[in-house]
Amino acid sequence: MAKILITGGAGFIGSHLAETLVSENHEIIVIDNLSHGKEENLSSISDKVSLVNADLSDTKMLSSVLSGKDYVFHTAANTSVNKSLECPGWSCEQNIQNTVSLLECAVKVKIKRVIFSSSAAVYGLHASLPNKETEIVTPGSPYALEKLTCENYLRLFSSLHDMDTVALRYFNVYGPRQYDDFPHPGGVTIVIRQVLETGKSQLMGEGKQTRDMIYVGDVVQASLLAMKSGIQFSGKVYNVCTGKSIVISEMHDKISELMGAGKEREYIPFPEGNIVDSVGDNTAIRRDMDFTVQTSLEEGLQKTIKGYMKEWKSKNS
Repeated sequence: MAKILITGGAGFIGSHLAETLVSENHEIIVIDNLSHGKEENLSSISDKVSLVNADLSDTKMLSSVLSGKDYVFHTAANTSVNKSLECPGWSCEQNIQNTVSLLECAVKVKIKRVIFSSSAAVYGLHASLPNKETEIVTPGSPYALEKLTCENYLRLFSSLHDMDTVALRYFNVYGPRQYDDFPHPGGVTIVIRQVLETGKSQLMGEGKQTRDMIYVGDVVQASLLAMKSGIQFSGKVYNVCTGKSIVISEMHDKISELMGAGKEREYIPFPEGNIVDSVGDNTAIRRDMDFTVQTSLEEGLQKTIKGYMKEWKSKNS
């Protein structure tokens, strides 16, 4: 049994990670300021997880919570490209400064390994496809630059201190509890909500963007493999993806079809700073960690719709 801290553990990916770790009998503490995460995301394991409602900027609290832990999953972040464009200073504090503070505290209490949630956004607007970890990256937004900067900090801390780090570049993660509060390429639950509320979904631009969609359960699997691996990563980065892409308009059609709805669409402007086409190469994580994608897109969409509809009916009953 390992003692584990999850930052942002009441959020979308963090809560799924917490559930799986609890099922493996690990001791889990979650830090989340609940600005975006929800306490109810942890309701199934509330009696088995300690939730600390706090900001990572509180270094005294952070050192105390980190003490005695073996591993850290760092999922807390501003994940909105749009917010990073509107408030780059604030986004920098959330993503870079908080990560550096976490690494400083982790070194002091001798954490074995920090597993960092990075993003395929680091590849930028003009990257060659499929994206490979070895290529030169050109971030196209403050958010993407922040994630890349954090990767470099992880690598630096590994070289300076006796602490291992690894960064996982998530592609478009979807599944139950995915945020549905604003449209974005690759958003699944926002499409489900729009279809339920208005009978039509919003497509950005002409909806011709492509995304490598990976189910949250597969992301959790990759995260656990990174924790358990005997490899000394020393700040290495890995793509977490399926290696396949889908056109966003086709994905909207598929969601509507699975919901038994029509395919009526509303078109809105494509936001600045977002990648147009994205697909990753997962050769490295398959080779080094024996990672396999276990959930097909149709199966993942069905699970997401089922989970969302359950919550929808509960809220509207």
